[in-house]
Amino acid sequence: EKASLHQDIPLDVIHEDQDVLVVNKTAGLLVHPTLRVKSGTLANAIAWRLNGQRFWFPHRLDQQTSGVIVIAKTATAMRMLTQAWKSARKIYYALLVGHVVQDRLAIEAPIGRRADAKPPWGVREDGKPALSHLEVVELRQQETLVRLQPVTGRTNQLRIH
Repeated sequence: EKASLHQDIPLDVIHEDQDVLVVNKTAGLLVHPTLRVKSGTLANAIAWRLNGQRFWFPHRLDQQTSGVIVIAKTATAMRMLTQAWKSARKIYYALLVGHVVQDRLAIEAPIGRRADAKPPWGVREDGKPALSHLEVVELRQQETLVRLQPVTGRTNQLRIH
């Protein structure tokens, strides 16, 4: 990491040892810089905390998603976490505007990317197969709290489904 990418951004550290750093990522925080955003990301904060030590993200969370994220501090930890992540059961909760009328849904819709589309990721006939399970947890006045489980792991899958 370049020294200019190190930024003193507060982190909610849950656990740290010689192999991993586990943090509670706040909603609104990008995980890593993009073409348009070069600073103010979780990666910038970790670069500062680890003072130039190399690190890897075996998984990511969307910018608007809060939750626990694990950072590998060694190549060995990255390999092990990447392998473990493949078999991990991933559960997410989302608050949706409006009411979901079915208690359970299996959402099966292929996801692909078109550079000329806005947004570029979406349901596309030529996309890769994607399956998500949705379960209603609570109906509220104007919203529905749902539990989501991505079966496949496509980019932006839960947001798109």
